[in-house]
Amino acid sequence: MKDLAKGYITPNRLTGLSDAIFAIVLTLLILDLKLETPEGMTDAELWSHLVGLYPLVIAYTLTFFLVAKYWQLHTVVFDKKKNINATILVLNLSFLLSISFLPLPSGLLGTNYTQLSLLIFNFSISVPAIFLYFVAKELEKVNPVDGELSDEQISFSDQFTVSLLIIPVAAVISVIISFFYVRWALIGWAFLLIKKFLLKKETSS
Repeated sequence: MKDLAKGYITPNRLTGLSDAIFAIVLTLLILDLKLETPEGMTDAELWSHLVGLYPLVIAYTLTFFLVAKYWQLHTVVFDKKKNINATILVLNLSFLLSISFLPLPSGLLGTNYTQLSLLIFNFSISVPAIFLYFVAKELEKVNPVDGELSDEQISFSDQFTVSLLIIPVAAVISVIISFFYVRWALIGWAFLLIKKFLLKKETSS
């Protein structure tokens, strides 16, 4: 594995593989949104059927944007990086494995909105953040910066860490809410939008 990672597998090839898997996962998510309606339905019956699909729509939309966020963060992590090692290769493949698993808990949440499916979803959506965090740390080791980090670089690194770790934080909030009121458990993910807004306000001030 060490010989393969050194020289034969470049950062460009690794990011190319990653982009392909992200594209496949984002496509697979839509397959759970199936509109199976019997013929001869009245407008009222059709509307009732469409309203009943809201858990699937919410699960699909949330997972889509979170996977897209992981793709954005992954792109940032590998930007201008020239060296990788076996550890990065294994961590990145583990990250991609956890990403490719996400259509399953997303579909489960959409079709069976229960506390258990919420726990599975929130756990599954948090795992990639852990792997990507260690990928970023290992990349920093093998791609050292010449001289001391500037204030801008330190600020950027801090913002990246917050953007990444905020996902499992929102998942924990969602799980806590589920123990009190399952129906509103996904409101924990509103924390992502609120925190992102606050970060922008702090940056612009």
